[in-house]
Amino acid sequence: MPMKISKEDMLNKKHKKIVKIFEMHNGYARSKDILAEGIHPRDIKSILDKGIAIKVKKIFYNYL
Repeated sequence: MPMKISKEDMLNKKHKKIVKIFEMHNGYARSKDILAEGIHPRDIKSILDKGIAIKVKKIFYNYL
C-alpha cells in the first residue's frame, strides 16, 4: 500500500525546491524564475510568511 504524504511534508519538499532556486541565483530570485520551476504563487507566499525569504521588490525576493 502506498504511503500517504502529509501536507507538511509536501510543503517542506516545495520549500526545499524553492531554496535550491535561490541558491542557483546567489540568494535572490525573481517570481518568474520560481514560477518557471512549477512552484505555485501560494508557495511563494508561504515562504514569505515563514520568514524563509523576504520580498525586496514586487517581483524580486531575497533568501535569508
